[in-house]
Amino acid sequence: MPRFAFGALNLEHWANADAAPTHTIFVDRDTFNAWFAASQPDGPLPKRQLDDVMNPQARAKRVVAAQVRAIAPAAQMVGTLMPPLADTPGVGPMFIKLAEVMELVSLSSSTIHKKISEGAFPKQVKMGSSSRWYRDEIVDWMAQHAVVRSTPMH
Repeated sequence: MPRFAFGALNLEHWANADAAPTHTIFVDRDTFNAWFAASQPDGPLPKRQLDDVMNPQARAKRVVAAQVRAIAPAAQMVGTLMPPLADTPGVGPMFIKLAEVMELVSLSSSTIHKKISEGAFPKQVKMGSSSRWYRDEIVDWMAQHAVVRSTPMH
């Protein structure tokens, strides 16, 4: 590609992020490479951010699922087996064991691991010799599937 699109703006309403862009800013590849090489890295991207870059559709499904969860409590969407999602402040994300994941999603361990290998289910986090899942990621996965199921096909 001879150019790299760097950004867009509306010259008349430059401070309004919602204004439709009137100008696109391009820089050539060499200029971009020089800028990028000189920029300070923010460190390694978390898995979630890498997934967002590699699979924008999954990111969009997560956003829609989060919006659905904000409107209707997740417990109503996925049944009454799920306890409240409130985490204790300062403790960090809540992890759950495979047995709890299996109960929440009503899938066997072999099906869960098959879906993980296919990239169709949240990956586990290794903690020593055991594995745990982020509870919120499992709930998001369930909500995404509820959204996909209820979205009419065109």
